[in-house]
Amino acid sequence: MGRDAAAQAQPPWHLRCPHCGLPALPTWRKLLLGPAGRTPCRRCGLAVGVAAVPAVLAMLPSLAVVAMALTGAGRRPWLLVAAALLAVLTTTVLHLISVPLVPRQLTDAAAVRRARSTTGTGL
Repeated sequence: MGRDAAAQAQPPWHLRCPHCGLPALPTWRKLLLGPAGRTPCRRCGLAVGVAAVPAVLAMLPSLAVVAMALTGAGRRPWLLVAAALLAVLTTTVLHLISVPLVPRQLTDAAAVRRARSTTGTGL
């Protein structure tokens, strides 16, 4: 399997480390990262986070449901529950697909080389 085929097989979740280019963290961990959060890449150990503006924009569906509840726009409980479930699902998908990982520290070339050599990838 060539490099292009391997890249196509990867889900579009933006889970690759901006430092070493290898899978940085599991999907659930990315979902827990907020705009100010940081976590080490599981391959090179360098700190990564999520881009602030896309992360905040991905939260808008959930914030709209909160506003709907606070203003009384959702008078029926089932409507609020349905809107909340839809908003959580939409926020999750948006966060996975449209929020990229960004470096949260300077790239250390030695750490990147170590990570790539242990995986057998000479990118």
